[in-house]
Amino acid sequence: MTGPIQGYAAPAERTARRFWSLFAIQTAAVCALVYLALPAFVAIADSLGHAVELPPHRLIGMAAALTVFHAAYWSRLRWAPMPIMPKNILLTHAFLFLNRLSFVFAAAFFSLVSFRHLPALTSSPEVFAMAARGALLLAMLFSLFCYSLEFDRIGKAMDDEAEDGR
Repeated sequence: MTGPIQGYAAPAERTARRFWSLFAIQTAAVCALVYLALPAFVAIADSLGHAVELPPHRLIGMAAALTVFHAAYWSRLRWAPMPIMPKNILLTHAFLFLNRLSFVFAAAFFSLVSFRHLPALTSSPEVFAMAARGALLLAMLFSLFCYSLEFDRIGKAMDDEAEDGR
């Protein structure tokens, strides 16, 4: 019997399946994070220096999305190496574009929060709440940075320029 055993995946196939499954979980978590943070982004842009109150369910949802994202991201780095990617210049450009786009979104959000609202924080008495929200903001930015690194890794794995010297 020379064919593969029914229901058995080769190690390369299992690695690829594990990689893409964890990447899909990361993508779902980032989409949930953006979905939950977008109303805050709009409210911050519209309020020009006034405090924006977020409902607790949004904060809990953001914390849950961050937890799921980092569980998938660090698991992917530890147990699911990059599979062999097909060389495709169009997909290379698409993934590298998404890399830059996700980082631009994170930079815009950070700029909006820091330049619009940091001066108003000096008069706020709720130090613990501000610190918790600041930590949540930094965790969101770090997550988007990690996600942009994944796009960069995938794009570079699909790039064939290194092989043919273009």
